[in-house]
Amino acid sequence: LARTNLVRRLAHSPLSIMKLTPAPAHARLHLLLLGLGLVVQRYVLAEAPGMPRVRVDPATHFFVDTSDRVRVFHGVNVVEKLPPFLPVSTGFDARNSLSEADILNLSSWGLNAVRLGVLWAGVMPQEGWVNATYLRTARSFVRALAARGIYTLVDMHQDSMGARYCGEGFPEWAVQKALRLSGMNVSAANRFPKPFQWDMRVDPSGLPSREACSAHDFLLYYGTTEASAAREAFFKDMHADFAAHWAAVASALRDETSVLGYELFNEPFSRSPGASDRRKLLPLYQAAHEAIRAHDQRAIVFFEPHVLNGQFGLASDFPHCGPGGEL
Repeated sequence: LARTNLVRRLAHSPLSIMKLTPAPAHARLHLLLLGLGLVVQRYVLAEAPGMPRVRVDPATHFFVDTSDRVRVFHGVNVVEKLPPFLPVSTGFDARNSLSEADILNLSSWGLNAVRLGVLWAGVMPQEGWVNATYLRTARSFVRALAARGIYTLVDMHQDSMGARYCGEGFPEWAVQKALRLSGMNVSAANRFPKPFQWDMRVDPSGLPSREACSAHDFLLYYGTTEASAAREAFFKDMHADFAAHWAAVASALRDETSVLGYELFNEPFSRSPGASDRRKLLPLYQAAHEAIRAHDQRAIVFFEPHVLNGQFGLASDFPHCGPGGEL
């Protein structure tokens, strides 16, 4: 009874821990609550309204909140790669729902983070036009997760740019613009999926059908002539377009304290692993970073090196900054 009353009092204390759930055995051995030696195993302590913002401590490289408590995040990926590029919020679907019941399950399982795909194709389906409805819906998911103590990492997810190259993430106008900027004269000899001799059936929109795309190893699409040309032109000449996406996202989410941060670009790929980060990615990332900071000065900005660097053991050539630093 005494322990129960203590937990109830602590739940209303400004020192309360956001969320404590069953921890691994090694963690339980070291978990002390306010110096009282109380090992907490099954209690969930409520945070005061509004989740504390999280930053990276540059000295320790730990995630810490506004009370300087270290935060450890574990969660799931929630990325909807087909229109409307967000999960459904009602009912249950094993592949694409994020309903209140789903969120309750995540919370009850001890998860405290979701990597939510907020795709360029959803934010700016037409050049120069921001889909405010899409952003409001994304924000509603952020708030629903926050209501259960779950932080959100906002992910500009992409694979192979967009649907034209059997991927997702980029709006079609951005893919077409990149292809024009590449100066490539598209012909039967180099049209996607060349150099592969595949029969790519198209859907009513003129894009490769999902069935045709699924018939081949996804990684091979990165090596197609047309997709490669468009991708290189994007990295070189479309910084402002990409920054406009991030400006819209940051403007919509800047007041959401449960936004852990913005992940600029999922799994970037170019022709030169090991020599692309500083030359191709850094200028793009700096433009996106500046666009975000014009609206949100507090959320963490996450960025990735070339996706193959780690697989091939190649060192990144980004300027060293370390977690919590600035490029």
